Amino acid sequence: MPIYEYECRKCGEVFSVLKLGASEVDTSCPKCKSADTHKQVSSFCSFAPGGSGGGFSGGGFGGGG
Repeated sequence: MPIYEYECRKCGEVFSVLKLGASEVDTSCPKCKSADTHKQVSSFCSFAPGGSGGGFSGGGFGGGG
């Protein structure tokens, strides 16, 4: 289930939206209720079990090692 970040063009609020399956999501701003929002480019983090070290990678944060 991906989580997307949106920014409101009207008030600047940044908020997250959880998308469940193929369902439509409400991307209107929870603060001012404006529908003028756009999806942010998000970094991500993935977990890699096993191996040595931290096990996290992606998003510009350190990995194992």
